[in-house]
Amino acid sequence: MKHRTQLRLLRILFPKLAPRLVKKINEILDTAEPWMLTYPKVEFPGLSTRRGHRVYRHDLITAIMIAIIEGGGEGLIAAYLHLSADAFRDLLVKQLGVDGADVVELIFNKYFEKRKKQDKSKSQTYNHYC
Repeated sequence: MKHRTQLRLLRILFPKLAPRLVKKINEILDTAEPWMLTYPKVEFPGLSTRRGHRVYRHDLITAIMIAIIEGGGEGLIAAYLHLSADAFRDLLVKQLGVDGADVVELIFNKYFEKRKKQDKSKSQTYNHYC
């Protein structure tokens, strides 16, 4: 899933979580290099880690260690959601194909934008998370 979609999903589930921390955890997990520190691999259920950027740092133990070091409990929530969103994307691709998964993500983002505009019109103190 795109980072924007992950941030929006996180905002719905955990509205008080710091957006900077979430972005930091996402960036660390997604920009791993082969030479960086890793831990014994424990695969996250449903997540394909055999291709692309997910080969490194998308296993459960490494993500947990990064999350705790970078953000404690809140970092753990962010890392878990990151892996969950990626696993959900894999499930969508498996069931609907890449184009179908893109459509589902597009619908979610359009719905979020619509809700954001409605909430903003109701309150001038809107929190710009995404």
